[in-house]
Amino acid sequence: QVALSRRSWIAAHAPALVPAMSTVCQLLGCTIAPYRDIDAIVIDSYSFNRSGSSSFQFSVTLRNQSDVPVATPALELTLYDATDQTVVRRVVATNELNAPQTLGGRGEFSATSSLVLTDAENASAITRFFLVAFYP
Repeated sequence: QVALSRRSWIAAHAPALVPAMSTVCQLLGCTIAPYRDIDAIVIDSYSFNRSGSSSFQFSVTLRNQSDVPVATPALELTLYDATDQTVVRRVVATNELNAPQTLGGRGEFSATSSLVLTDAENASAITRFFLVAFYP
């Protein structure tokens, strides 16, 4: 039962066991998802720039500090105005960044994405941003 509940961790730390675990999961109707360890993920670098009156572009580099592969997290991008009020909060999924499903041990991934705000008034109010990685 412990092996079943910790199957993602076991698969990441002992990849040689994946074929046997896959067979067992096939019989039990389970899957082996990529191992999630948000503490291993670091946002190594990021930038956020205005590219038009209501459009922005942000870049991010994620780094896995662990020796084992971990699931690539989603990102939450929050945009603030000059009074620190939230203007926009948006989840950026891994598929929007064309990110791999996992980051290899000590691996990293860089991406750039665009954001267009339909409310031009809100777009002009943006003065800063905050980016955080998380698993949905």
